[in-house]
Amino acid sequence: MVESHPVSRALDEAIRQQTVRLDYLCREFKETEADLTAFLAEYYDKIGQHLATLPSPSMPPLIQKKKPKSVCSFPSQEDRTGGFPEHGSPHEEKIELETEIRQLYLFLVRKLHPDVASQENDPDLIKQVTQAYRQHRLGSLWKILFESEWQHISALPPRTRHGFLLHYRQRIGHAISVMENRLRSFYQSPEYILQQRVFAARLRGEDLLSHIVEHICQEADRTHRRLEYYKMREQLMQEAAWA
Repeated sequence: MVESHPVSRALDEAIRQQTVRLDYLCREFKETEADLTAFLAEYYDKIGQHLATLPSPSMPPLIQKKKPKSVCSFPSQEDRTGGFPEHGSPHEEKIELETEIRQLYLFLVRKLHPDVASQENDPDLIKQVTQAYRQHRLGSLWKILFESEWQHISALPPRTRHGFLLHYRQRIGHAISVMENRLRSFYQSPEYILQQRVFAARLRGEDLLSHIVEHICQEADRTHRRLEYYKMREQLMQEAAWA
């Protein structure tokens, strides 16, 4: 199946390695996302009810000050972009990748359908496409598309064939960079760092979540006492002013 031309062989091998790498990143992302979601559910189940005990606002009434509105303050991201994320943001990359997976899946289903396909295909191929789509394996979808078009690509002149292969490599490489950025943002997020600290504490036989609950309860108690003190002081000052 691999073309005898050395450039074609090198590009073919690079594309296949990229599809494996992309599948690994997609699987790693889905597993990390599922683990983090389960951890956050546990976190808010144990911490959420104690966070509700914190008074709002937490600052005493007498020392609350409104932040002056600066005339020359920089506009927020919502003001700059009209509420839409800026180009290259993780949200935009996620939408782009989800759209690419769906478009590639629909294209493969139409291309491999027995009523449309120009040549006879393996009947289990559409099942593989559907399974890859459900499991969010973008690399497998690109590999199936590449193999389905290889017969047509291999019949092209060398320079045209190399252009097609480079196009495949660039598209898959872009998807890999998007997934790497999404994983990097996961690993650098405060939620993931907290998850790792909680897991490390459990390995040491400690319960970090219990310590957090204890700290929140102490902080809520201190804040309540401070607010009562300021409320009493304000009442005394008002009585002294009317005396």
